[in-house]
Amino acid sequence: MPRSRRDTMDVFVPQRLSDRERPGFIARHVRAHLARTDEWPVLLDFGAAASVDGHPELVRYSVTFRTAASVPEQLGERLSDPGRPSAPGARPSPQQ
Repeated sequence: MPRSRRDTMDVFVPQRLSDRERPGFIARHVRAHLARTDEWPVLLDFGAAASVDGHPELVRYSVTFRTAASVPEQLGERLSDPGRPSAPGARPSPQQ
């Protein structure tokens, strides 16, 4: 039976967060107080993780930044963009 998107997120996000402890894992900066929406988590990706294949349901709603210094400006632009995808604050990652 196929999983819903919500079920997929409920299963894979905790698994990936626990994977952070594995040697060689490239961590994404997941901090709810920095970027969250009503419906979806927004993962802050400073470029390194964009080069690693990820589960499509997890990388689809990530936000990629070139440098840590540009986060506030770029995040503000993405969250206020009227042409953004249907999930609030979501942008397709460069992998899509």
